[in-house]
Amino acid sequence: MASETKREKTRVCCLDLDEDCLNLLKDRFDVYDGSLGKPIDVSGKNHGGLNLLLNYELPQNIHEYDIFIEDMIRPDRIPYNTEENTRTEILGSKAYYFISNAPQTIFDPCPYGSSILNYSLHKDRNRPAIRIAFQAPYQLVKYVIRDINDYYSSQSIEHNNYEHLVDCCSSNMVGTEVKLCDCILSRVLFEPFLNDVSYCQIYEHPTVWDNNGEK
Repeated sequence: MASETKREKTRVCCLDLDEDCLNLLKDRFDVYDGSLGKPIDVSGKNHGGLNLLLNYELPQNIHEYDIFIEDMIRPDRIPYNTEENTRTEILGSKAYYFISNAPQTIFDPCPYGSSILNYSLHKDRNRPAIRIAFQAPYQLVKYVIRDINDYYSSQSIEHNNYEHLVDCCSSNMVGTEVKLCDCILSRVLFEPFLNDVSYCQIYEHPTVWDNNGEK
């Protein structure tokens, strides 16, 4: 009977983390350097409609990862590159692209990447994952998708950047007065930096009901 291979390090999927954080984590974990997508500068190039593709990077074996750490503040935008936004292999009679039109100046693929991550996290997975997110304001984006061979095939779809976090958002609110929850891990991680912490998004808190009511 074949023996099970034992992993030496916990697998951590990092999304849009900076290089310093990645190097720190690589000392102790098996790290995948991924992304939900980088914003693309489309200003001055999309007057006649600009074709775009998603640029997210997720591991194919995502169901094997135990921890997900994400910096939700979008990285620096990248310039539009025709080659990177052109399909090289088309197996059927249709070729779908995301379409950007003026006056849009930034194409942000992240909310769509969030929906893909949400689907991937629930597909073929039999255990919960630990998810750590450095927050950003809630953002809803409308995308236009079209087959380049059929101008009238355009369809629009909306996604937000919190879809992989089970729609836990409440509302956008900015402030610096932060109170830690009564959790040892939370205090160990964040208490030394409490004076430097700020927030830009608030969340729904879980509610537990017992015979005496809410608690």
